[in-house]
Amino acid sequence: MEFVSEKELAAKAADGKDEPVDDRPLYFRLKEVRDKAQAEKDEQFALKNQFRGIDEDESEFLDKISQFND
Repeated sequence: MEFVSEKELAAKAADGKDEPVDDRPLYFRLKEVRDKAQAEKDEQFALKNQFRGIDEDESEFLDKISQFND
């Protein structure tokens, strides 16, 4: 057993505050994590994120094809 003085306890308390305690049941905490992960996955695969603009190389290629066909 180790002796701890009041000064050490006060210094430890002043250094940093404890993390807030989450009193919710584990089921609800895990559900929140799962829902957040699912929302991020849905956003990643959303239809609006499936399309991108044409970059410079693709634009040049399409211009050359257009000129070739004319």
